Amino acid sequence: MIDLTRPSPEVGEGRARSMVRCNMIRLTQINGEEIVVNAELIETIEKAHDTIVTLTTTRRIRVKDEVDVIIDKVVEYRRRVALPKVENKSES
Repeated sequence: MIDLTRPSPEVGEGRARSMVRCNMIRLTQINGEEIVVNAELIETIEKAHDTIVTLTTTRRIRVKDEVDVIIDKVVEYRRRVALPKVENKSES
């Protein structure tokens, strides 16, 4: 399993952190541990006894987060991706 929260030697720490932030959302697994999930890979979210996130890879993840909270996180991610990056002119 690849740990996306740790930089690979080829990428470097700063770039790895920005890559994780750009397409990942943080969820809490049933055991209380945090997991970082690629928002682009979420196919379905279902509420059974727990919340089950199914990825396009067919992997299923049980999480504590409520369905609406996950949806909000994905929507926020989509907004970050859709908005153009604004450069600070005063730093030039």
